[in-house]
Amino acid sequence: AAATYAKEILDLQQKTRAAGLGLVLSGVTADAAALRLVDVVSPSWVKLSKDITIGLGVSSDKQALLKTVLNHVHKHDIKVIAGFIQDAATMTVLFSSGVEALQGQFLGPPAPDMNFDFGQMGFQLPSLDLTKKM
Repeated sequence: AAATYAKEILDLQQKTRAAGLGLVLSGVTADAAALRLVDVVSPSWVKLSKDITIGLGVSSDKQALLKTVLNHVHKHDIKVIAGFIQDAATMTVLFSSGVEALQGQFLGPPAPDMNFDFGQMGFQLPSLDLTKKM
């Protein structure tokens, strides 16, 4: 669909950038068509296809695909989100890969309260008061 509406997407991209926002292109794979689309759309972020991230920690083929995408998008200063993370092996690969953001249920399923203790993992996160209005 993005290729069909390339002009409209480029117009949207210009308007979002002018407003200080950016686009995210989701479901990005390492195939040539997907990487060409990244070049045309020039998003601020890409989100990797779950076909790359699921099982990434134990698949050298998927790790090669990840490297292909990262090499391509990082040379254009595009940031990467890896989603669908479900295991420690995948987290280990991603921590050293250059991915800028992670999503998934590795730590636990989504919950209404943000009460996970990241301190037990060695992270030092700032204290946030989510009750204050901005």
